[in-house]
Amino acid sequence: FFFQAEDGIRDHCVTGVQSCALPILLPTAVCFWVFHVAAPDAMAAKSIGAVASTYLLLLLLGMLFISIGIFASSLVQDQINAAVITLVITILYIFIPMITMQVLNVTDPRVRAVAEFFSPVNHLQDFSKGLVDTRRIVWYLSATGFFVLLTHHIFHSRKLKSA
Repeated sequence: FFFQAEDGIRDHCVTGVQSCALPILLPTAVCFWVFHVAAPDAMAAKSIGAVASTYLLLLLLGMLFISIGIFASSLVQDQINAAVITLVITILYIFIPMITMQVLNVTDPRVRAVAEFFSPVNHLQDFSKGLVDTRRIVWYLSATGFFVLLTHHIFHSRKLKSA
């Protein structure tokens, strides 16, 4: 019910992992309610906007990571290789901004600004406070669309080669 995958890629359809997110997200919503009952004086327990914006960011990140996975799945015939490619790309996306800012200690303000703009950790910090920045929403939607477009082009070129 939750996950279904096919081995191999067919030229006439895009296969990938299909999931039902609602049963996964509902228990987390219950956790917020329990937190509100257990600690009614806590600031986070009263901020519905912060919770909603965090769910919005998780939805956007999920869309981006799924589009990366579908793109990787269109590149190779084996699902294991697609999973490894997806894992590497997503780990690099998460950790390269942190490595750039903290480990390498880059002092150039332009490089730092670019790293902060792409950092999903910074996005999560802002969204968890209820600060929804439309630039970040546009970034996630654009990046998702870019990977879907790349996937479409790969399948279209395969179709043209076989014809």
